[in-house]
Amino acid sequence: RIHAVHHADTEMDVTTSHRHHPFEAVLVALLTLPVTLLLGAPLVALLIYIHLRIAISLFSHANILLPRWLDGVLRLVIVTPDFHRLHHASEQRFTDSNYGTITPWFDYLFGSASHLPFEQQKNIELGLRALRLPEDNHMDRLLALPFTYDSGRA
Repeated sequence: RIHAVHHADTEMDVTTSHRHHPFEAVLVALLTLPVTLLLGAPLVALLIYIHLRIAISLFSHANILLPRWLDGVLRLVIVTPDFHRLHHASEQRFTDSNYGTITPWFDYLFGSASHLPFEQQKNIELGLRALRLPEDNHMDRLLALPFTYDSGRA
């Protein structure tokens, strides 16, 4: 429900990578900070990871279509816009796939990677089906979304 704010965007672009409910940032910090401290990660490694994650997130949410050959090469190493766009599709079978944020490796390893022919990428419907009206994207509704969204009706 908290992550629904991110998926409510019907036009994916670089702003989508920063579109999260404030509770999500708090929850992620509460879960990852103890693990990071327990592992004793060096500050420089943490800073490199954070910057790399932001850069790839901006890239993977970009509203661009890469040439087929370039996407094929890049998606072996990082999450490309074509790969991640399916995760934002309205169709549930695609939303439940392509979870990777930096690399697609775990999606390939665990069988959660989906593919759609290159020519169909630009025509897929994005966003949650239950939240398609312009007013669904008003700030007050997005902030209330974790308390009001019923994923069973999506």
